[in-house]
Amino acid sequence: MVEQIDPAAYIPPPVAPAEGQTGHGRQQTRDRRQTAHAQTPAVDVAAVLGATEEVLSPHMQGCFLELVEQVERLREDLEHARMHESYLATTADRHPSLPALNRRAFMSALGRLLQTSERAELPGSLALLHVSGVEAVRERYGLAAAASALGFVAQEITTELRQTDLLGYLDSSDFAIALAVAEADGAKAKIDRIAATLSAAPLLWGERPIRLGISMGMVQFEAGMTAESLLAQADQAMMSGTSELSNSVI
Repeated sequence: MVEQIDPAAYIPPPVAPAEGQTGHGRQQTRDRRQTAHAQTPAVDVAAVLGATEEVLSPHMQGCFLELVEQVERLREDLEHARMHESYLATTADRHPSLPALNRRAFMSALGRLLQTSERAELPGSLALLHVSGVEAVRERYGLAAAASALGFVAQEITTELRQTDLLGYLDSSDFAIALAVAEADGAKAKIDRIAATLSAAPLLWGERPIRLGISMGMVQFEAGMTAESLLAQADQAMMSGTSELSNSVI
């Protein structure tokens, strides 16, 4: 099936704003605080301070109630800050527009995957995929077309991956695919399917076909290897043509 993309309808992928950055977000925060305050049971000042109400002056009771409200607000602010921190940590690892990890996050995750695979004596594979022609698309059709071409490739790769697999965008036009618990034959079959999927679904920018070149190199996990050394081997396999996977062109 040919995927049609209308240049006029191209809309960059949205970036989710942190909660509280918009008027709507601030209103939601205020509403939650008001609801929480309404649901908070009345404070028994005398019981908390260990004194009777007759001993406590109205001024002291008012000060204590104000202090309790401030503590509650601080707790809500702390919860909001933790949620925002979690959101930022997640978005910091992702490419802003592609369904892939950025290079830093991918290499870190690959290092952990290598350590786990070595300890458990499980197989794994790393495939490096280079997309050629993106710069030519950028020069001929513009930035939106180049971004769409990369998004098309990333999305087609993602449909073939399991939750335990990793997809990273290494900048420029390079993608890396880490296949966990994958024997050589099974990994090769999956990468072959990815190449076949890309070949079977050409990308069109409006009525103009976009032609991309796809080169791949694949290596197996080995004991003692680091993420950087494994990536270097996959790169060398792709450039030298010694990979078990043949290069593909679409």
